[in-house]
Amino acid sequence: MRVFVPPLKTMPRLDSPFVQWAAVEVHDFDHVPEGLDTCVVPEGLYAVFVHHGTAESFGRTAQFIFRDWLPQSPYQLAPREFFEILGPDYRPDDSDASEEVWIPVEPRLPRQSD
Repeated sequence: MRVFVPPLKTMPRLDSPFVQWAAVEVHDFDHVPEGLDTCVVPEGLYAVFVHHGTAESFGRTAQFIFRDWLPQSPYQLAPREFFEILGPDYRPDDSDASEEVWIPVEPRLPRQSD
């Protein structure tokens, strides 16, 4: 999961500061092993995309999401966490790999007329 600081309002840049989490879903925090932290993904609307290919080729997927899809959609970025879901056999160098990319969105605000 990536937590951008401050929350993003536009396409992430290569130098956008963020905190990266490696996380696993749990049903409660009753037995968290020592040395691990907890994180709760806030509820909200997400646009979900599937990236096929290597991690190195992810830039094309990101460009589609932020330069093509998002500007044409009725949504804008929401100030919440971005996250990806990787399967148990995911390998970043595998050209057949796939991952779900969850982008936080909210309905686009109507433009104010002058």
